[in-house]
Amino acid sequence: MKYTVSSLSFTCLTGSQMALLPEHFGIEIFYGWASERYWTELLKRCYRGKRKSFSIHSPFDFYHMDSDISDDQLFDYLSEPFDLYHRFSGTHYVVHTDSGGCRKLNEREKERLRARCMERINRFSEICESNGIGLVIENVPCPGGSGLFSQKDFTRLFQENSGLHALYDTGHGNMSGYDVRMLQAELKGQLAGYHLHDNFGDSDSHLRIGKGNMEWRAFMKGVKADTPEASMVLEYNEASVSDYEEDRKILESLAGE
Repeated sequence: MKYTVSSLSFTCLTGSQMALLPEHFGIEIFYGWASERYWTELLKRCYRGKRKSFSIHSPFDFYHMDSDISDDQLFDYLSEPFDLYHRFSGTHYVVHTDSGGCRKLNEREKERLRARCMERINRFSEICESNGIGLVIENVPCPGGSGLFSQKDFTRLFQENSGLHALYDTGHGNMSGYDVRMLQAELKGQLAGYHLHDNFGDSDSHLRIGKGNMEWRAFMKGVKADTPEASMVLEYNEASVSDYEEDRKILESLAGE
């Protein structure tokens, strides 16, 4: 299995420590949280040796697929990291389905916003394809599962567009009441990656695996059975370089590797 480490836990003065990660780990960056010059300098240091896999999490602090802005403005915002993606031979570009959270919306308004998101996702998918970008669409968190995209809606997004690929965030799914084994079985090859972190279902705490209430053994059996080629991105709020290697070994053991 292919493992990657997110830049989430390497902020401020600790960013340079990403270069100390073992080279069998890929790197995924939160593009919107630093300048392109910063990322270029850091990635040069991370990819001096044999490290290969690189992916980018799109900017999401200001605009989303459901934002009330023009399509052109949204797509310009989301396309900004494309040059960096190609400079370091990116494999995946992660974009959220929507802004997330549990807003008090009636069903008619939810349907309107969901339709806007689905149309924009499909249009942006075409932009990414024409620019050689490997787009993956990530589920977002909503405690209680009352967000714009239920598991059924999330699955339908990909079933209606066979060229679209998903990234399943385990913590977000745990908060939203998703049945991950069902999702793995239904999407299979379209499920191109995972964001791996734990929680107790009430907040997006990005804990290390095993520190919340998720069933990791069943999850890893599903990975091995249905999505063995998926990218495995460890996305922790706090962790050391050694923590990532320790947890990679735990996951491999749970998968029977």
